[in-house]
Amino acid sequence: MTQISLSGIICTVAKNKQYRRSGFTIVELLIVIVVIAILAAISVVAYNGIRQRAIESSLAADISNANKLLGIYHANNSLYPATNACPASVSSAICLTPSGGASFNYTANSARTGYSLTVTNSGTSMISYDGSSPERSYGSRVVSLANMVNNGNFNSGLTGWTNNCLGNSVCGVTNGALRMSSDGSARAIVWRTLPGVYNDGDKVFYSANVKRNSGSGMVIQAHRNTGGYAYDVMSATSFNGIATGSSTRVSGIRTFLFSQGTYTSLQLNRYVTGVVFDAEIDNIVAINLTSSFGVGNEPSVTQMEAILSQFPDSYFDGTINATY
Repeated sequence: MTQISLSGIICTVAKNKQYRRSGFTIVELLIVIVVIAILAAISVVAYNGIRQRAIESSLAADISNANKLLGIYHANNSLYPATNACPASVSSAICLTPSGGASFNYTANSARTGYSLTVTNSGTSMISYDGSSPERSYGSRVVSLANMVNNGNFNSGLTGWTNNCLGNSVCGVTNGALRMSSDGSARAIVWRTLPGVYNDGDKVFYSANVKRNSGSGMVIQAHRNTGGYAYDVMSATSFNGIATGSSTRVSGIRTFLFSQGTYTSLQLNRYVTGVVFDAEIDNIVAINLTSSFGVGNEPSVTQMEAILSQFPDSYFDGTINATY
């Protein structure tokens, strides 16, 4: 007769019960998965941060090296190169090559006295103006700009402008531009008062397109009042340096002081005789940088020319939003 041990059955059942309880529950597995996901996310963020810093360091080094080459070019030629081209087949070009995977965007201002240099890699851009330290280029900041020169493209003739050309000097709108011609026997000048509210020390940017047909000595001047405290947006030397039959963009920034007058004006040439020239002026802008960007944040001439380049002919009428 077979005997069955009760104690053996109890022991076997206990062992089976203990075996069934071993391993992870669903909750425990979910916790482990969440922890792994968090650690993976932290690792990815850390890696991306390290990679981003490496890219920015590489771009900053590219710009620093390029700025040195541009400085050497300027020291030898008294001007910055007109273009970046590889190979540099003409004397006005320079060959700037960034590190692998990056690309340069070089733009000289109209007088080749300054430049902007942007280097981009993997969607990250660094920019330098006139050899300054590189900074992140966002290209998504928006600023409201107001052109104080109404009818600065002369599409409405000389509306808003005062024509003070006398004698044989001729000033009028031809082919959409202001044509000024003087044989030196009488003054040739066109001017206007600029509306606007100014604070003491405001910085105002001026820019115009000028074509030199012939002659020499013409100027464009910003005044704190009519005929006083002149600032040369374009000096006679600058005008004389424009190749005959060629056009260029002239620009400058004037700081206005209340001690110099109560209002502003823009004069195309001067109240003088003896200046013989023939020129065309078009697409004039005057922008209060302090009002638009804030005190201490006003851009340089090169920066403003780069901002305006996003508009046709670097000109706009009225108020617009620009990115920078």
